[in-house]
Amino acid sequence: MSAAWPPRGARAAAREGEGSPVSALPASLPAGPSGVTRYLQLASVLRQRIANGHWRVGDRLPTVQQLASELGVARITVRQAYGRLAAEGLITTHRGRGTHVASTAQGRGPSPALRAAINDPLQHPPALSIRILDTQRDQALPATLHEGGSADTQYLRIRKLHLHDAQPFCLVDLYVAQREHDRFPPRAIEHAKLAGLLREHGSRPLGHLHQTMTVGAAERAQADALDYPFAAPVAHVVRRLTDVDGRIVYAGDFWYRGDRFVLDTVLPADLLFAYPLAVVPATRSET
Repeated sequence: MSAAWPPRGARAAAREGEGSPVSALPASLPAGPSGVTRYLQLASVLRQRIANGHWRVGDRLPTVQQLASELGVARITVRQAYGRLAAEGLITTHRGRGTHVASTAQGRGPSPALRAAINDPLQHPPALSIRILDTQRDQALPATLHEGGSADTQYLRIRKLHLHDAQPFCLVDLYVAQREHDRFPPRAIEHAKLAGLLREHGSRPLGHLHQTMTVGAAERAQADALDYPFAAPVAHVVRRLTDVDGRIVYAGDFWYRGDRFVLDTVLPADLLFAYPLAVVPATRSET
């Protein structure tokens, strides 16, 4: 695990005007996603440091020369990264005074209500709203979502945006078995989560939920939909829900803003031994 940047002791010095010490910076800028320019990669790293509280409002950031020398990048790369964060209102730069954190509004961590909106498929906090972007009937389930069950004949494709306190946090592109959707109350998908609707109105009891999470960079369409900087970190979750017969009743992709995502899971301590396939199905099935 890498050390915090800057270390806690360095933050007080930064607030007193000394700036973050060069020794506190990482040795180099990690390689980013293909096609993402270096200044956007650097802006993403700095943005996350602010979001995570390593730099707080009033803290002074390293100088352009310090950051460029330590990370082995051109000074123009640092200037462009700082310019991007300044345009977002996160930092301010004044000649003779340096660069300081101006706001952490982009990096507020998830509240308890937002945690529930993300992690509890049955809970619908008052501040949660669902914006349907597009629906398409009579769709086939993409081959990439077939794993772990048998596909139904027709699906309703739903593209939607989840918002909390009117701020987007999750972009969704999923498929729900059309015959199950047709059992829902009219316009129910505009007001309730699909897992809860399937549990309440589905033709068969639910069986298993399989999900895989990876971390990547926001592509342009995702960034625009989520009102989030291009190439900033996103959590990508692929979910597949089957009924007791192994039929896939819903499957899709969920992209969460990195600054508004947290995964909360509480499992019985003996679940790993009593039901190993619930934890690492691919690994356990191969051994």
